[in-house]
Amino acid sequence: MNCTIFVPTPDSATSRQIAAKSAIVAAAEGDPTIFHYEGNVYNSVNMQRYVDRLCSAAGRLATHYPTSAMAAFCPSEMIAVGTFDAEFNCITALTDPEALERWSGEDRLDFAGKLLPVGLVPFSAENESVMRTARYLGRNNRELAYRTLAGQLIVISTLRPKFADIRAVREKWER
Repeated sequence: MNCTIFVPTPDSATSRQIAAKSAIVAAAEGDPTIFHYEGNVYNSVNMQRYVDRLCSAAGRLATHYPTSAMAAFCPSEMIAVGTFDAEFNCITALTDPEALERWSGEDRLDFAGKLLPVGLVPFSAENESVMRTARYLGRNNRELAYRTLAGQLIVISTLRPKFADIRAVREKWER
């Protein structure tokens, strides 16, 4: 499911109602006035990064999870800044990255990730830094699979652990 990422208009009533740095999403299609958000107001250790809060808010929206972290806000008090794919947990487009950086307090590489060249590549310092933020998807015989922040699939064979098979954005992986 695709959803739209929003930030509140600066100095609006909405910006004062939602916790600072909250991830805010709405369905890409349907009612644009119902927003799901995650502000980590209880300081959970697993939602310190903006991208983790974004995954949580988008996941609740996609599954229609009952939550008090949703509300109707005036669309004129919100700015659409990008799109998020809730199935692959990745930002698919940023239309106003500067506004999202200001609101989230993070650099865009910290929440959107960096695209790597596709193919079989030896691990480098760059690949290893991407792997620190990649999500583990599981194991299939001799392969370990990860999803990067940018949505790319990385498969590592236990037979060749010093190499990574970097695949396209949003490519599916089966266990």
